[in-house]
Amino acid sequence: MCIGDREPPITPRGDVEFLSRHRFPRPLAVRATWVLTEHRLEALRRAVQQCAQDTLRFLAAIHQAQRWARGEVDHAVVPAPRDLEQGFPEDYFVTELAGLRAPTERLLALAGEVGGPPTGTDPTEDRRQLLEGLASLAPLARYRLVVPGPWDPPHPPGAVVLLGAQLTFTGQVLEGRDIPSQEPALCDPHTGRLLSLAPLLHWDPGPTPPKGGLHLLRELTEGGIYCEVSGRAPLRLRRPLSGRPMQCTVNLPIGAPLDVLLPRVRFGDGDQSEPGYVIDGLMARGREVDTYRAVRLKDELPVVLKVYPGDPVGDPPGTAEIVELDYLPGGSLAERLAREGVLDPHDTLTLTETLCQQLQLLHEAGTTQLDLEPESLFFTRDGQVRILDPGHHLRPQTPQHIPPEQRAHEPLDQRTDLWHLGVLLSELFLGVPRQTPVAVPPPPRLPEVLGELLRRLLAPDPAGRYGSAREVIEALRSAVTQLRPLRCIALDLEGTLLTTAYDPLPRPFLLEFAEWCLETFDRVFIYTAVEETTARVIIARLTRAGVLPRDFSKQAKLVTWPRGGGGTLKDLRPLHLPLHWVVLLDDMRAWIVEDQRHRWVEIAAFHKSKQGDEELRNIRPEILARFTTDPH
Repeated sequence: MCIGDREPPITPRGDVEFLSRHRFPRPLAVRATWVLTEHRLEALRRAVQQCAQDTLRFLAAIHQAQRWARGEVDHAVVPAPRDLEQGFPEDYFVTELAGLRAPTERLLALAGEVGGPPTGTDPTEDRRQLLEGLASLAPLARYRLVVPGPWDPPHPPGAVVLLGAQLTFTGQVLEGRDIPSQEPALCDPHTGRLLSLAPLLHWDPGPTPPKGGLHLLRELTEGGIYCEVSGRAPLRLRRPLSGRPMQCTVNLPIGAPLDVLLPRVRFGDGDQSEPGYVIDGLMARGREVDTYRAVRLKDELPVVLKVYPGDPVGDPPGTAEIVELDYLPGGSLAERLAREGVLDPHDTLTLTETLCQQLQLLHEAGTTQLDLEPESLFFTRDGQVRILDPGHHLRPQTPQHIPPEQRAHEPLDQRTDLWHLGVLLSELFLGVPRQTPVAVPPPPRLPEVLGELLRRLLAPDPAGRYGSAREVIEALRSAVTQLRPLRCIALDLEGTLLTTAYDPLPRPFLLEFAEWCLETFDRVFIYTAVEETTARVIIARLTRAGVLPRDFSKQAKLVTWPRGGGGTLKDLRPLHLPLHWVVLLDDMRAWIVEDQRHRWVEIAAFHKSKQGDEELRNIRPEILARFTTDPH
């Protein structure tokens, strides 16, 4: 039985910031979160453009799926921003947007697409323009992106529901007419209207469906090539196209239209049952607590409420165990690391100084923190880091964050906080969390004093660590002042330096260019799609032939790149260097991470018919310019 005639649509609560991060469908919410949490101007400019592009792609995917489901087209079309150049059609699935043109005009301009007016020169003004565009898309916040089951045991049989950029939960089974299982669909939970989006979007469940990956079709080449839009490291997935979109009405349980597509929570959107607050809505679901954003009525300021375990239905109103925290809209350190990988050392110093000052105050007050994982550190609107919940230790720790004294069931004290700080600094400087001093060799690109700092922080015996957080600040300042920014280059082997790995004809002036790279850059990386052993054989052969310098194989580091199904894009983050320290020279735009294209220098593809080209001579000024024209 359809419930569409019994429940009027509910207007989503909250401002555009809350809606776009926590209520918009996942592809929009991921990019909007980046825009809302970025405070560096150059990065903000890229974030705004990427958000506008991916928002238009997702909205275009809805349009393409609807046309296919109705039989207006009989094949897959890659969703593109320009698909909505004329605005939303009159019969658009999201009925509140049907016939509108202004939102897409604004987004096209911010995306840099032909057909829109030029964007401004001020990134903060671009962000304001983007938020106005997203505000006009507010009706999307009441739709749900769902992936129907059934799933293989031991996973529950219900549908995976994606609510905003972070929250994922498992709802009830959707009863419909041949709904494609394990593929994404857009659903109106108030009417039961559902539009499947496969094969334009694809859901990869991974080991557990709630933590799967969402992919958007980007290319049609012998099937489909998809790029992940779930906010994790970018993944490029090649898979055969299967299925076609369909539009139907699902049967939702009588009397509770939203329960099937909303998590079971203590407070709903707009709830005022907790005295002194109006709930905006659920922000995150943790293993032990749920986190809500709310408005404090006495001063109308946004706050965060952390709600401890309990019966969300049986407890009387006003009896929930709640901790009120400051609302920190700048996002978590974990989100920033997912986007950037290793932070700039000076950014790390500023961040750590603030953390140590907060730890020092806690320690002088006789308490400890014991939770310095990136997920517990958040930024203010202007980029200052804060401990989300000072003095509270609510989350079970991941294995790499358990200190030696805790494993040995010994007492924990302020020196345990310093051990946690050492693990965090290892991740910020080196790209991976370390657990023991043995695992912290002197970093080849960092001064020895930093290696000594990490070893002391991670000493197994607490007596071997620093005496206070204040001492850590002084040691870290000394280490960072000895550090200079590096200039590094990553080179594509096949198509840029050579023809192919299986017929490796070297590009003209390769020896001269390789010598210039070794003289000019602190580190040289080689991206290759073949196995490392094969790549080393090719490099050794070219070295013997005098085409590469004698020491090239010792000084250049190979980066294997598993191309094809399940393979990653040429992501610079695994190099464990700040992104603005590296430039990537490559001939293939399609394999470059979109939000890293400011670090990419394009060179024409090399093949046998281009034996006389001088690309490797002509490209050098453009490479060097990337270290001066794209400030961090």
